[in-house]
Amino acid sequence: NTGTADATPVLTFRRIGQTGSAAVTAPSPVKPGRSWSFDPRFQADGTTACAAAGGPTCVAEGEHSVVVSGGTFATLVIASSPATAMGYTAGSPATQRMYLANVTRTLGGATGWTTPLLIQSAGATSATLRWYRFADGALAVTQHVPGLTSGASVRVDPRQVSGLTDGTQYAVVLDAPGSAHAIVVELATGGDGAMIYEGAPATGTVTAAPAPTVLTLSPTTASVALGKTQQLTVTVKDQSGNAMTGVPITWSVTPATIGTINASGLFTA
Repeated sequence: NTGTADATPVLTFRRIGQTGSAAVTAPSPVKPGRSWSFDPRFQADGTTACAAAGGPTCVAEGEHSVVVSGGTFATLVIASSPATAMGYTAGSPATQRMYLANVTRTLGGATGWTTPLLIQSAGATSATLRWYRFADGALAVTQHVPGLTSGASVRVDPRQVSGLTDGTQYAVVLDAPGSAHAIVVELATGGDGAMIYEGAPATGTVTAAPAPTVLTLSPTTASVALGKTQQLTVTVKDQSGNAMTGVPITWSVTPATIGTINASGLFTA
């Protein structure tokens, strides 16, 4: 408790990739300068075990985001197993831009260091990631991350980002209008191959974040026989002319009598 009065922390857990939440309230107020520790395998009393499926006041097994409320607190998260240990500190206030200095994709081989990002919304409904290569400083990918929910987190694995290459290090700039936090989880196979670091918030005035600005359809015209199909694709660029990946595209046909089109842009006449 970094405040000046007694305060009772409330921890709200949201399982990553799923809906629902669990709220855990400390069993008693925490005095200024004192601490309370919580093990998510147990209820707030620290002794009653929680079932694997969890409940309204019990954390389910799995990976979660957490929001700490009820006062002013410094918060440390410690993740450990019989073979590894790592930790990070919570951040406040949230920010619209963060810098992630070292993000890697299979550095050192297929079982080498790969560093997924975890982005937690503090009001943002989407985010943009700019991936700059260490080797030459070039912008490799501008990635749009949609579907953020306040308090919840999403995972971005560099192995699943089109345009990035194996055995490569990147510096990443995160923009999240509405504010967010981020951590980078560094994982490798074997031994104590795990660590975490927090993103560094931007200070002062920052430049405009990339935003989807220009859509280019391909092909621009086509003649399709009755009952035949034509695959259409779209390229999205930001205001600086850089291609963006991950931008949700909604397709429609006008007039509807000429055919149908599916979510991936396949038109049927």
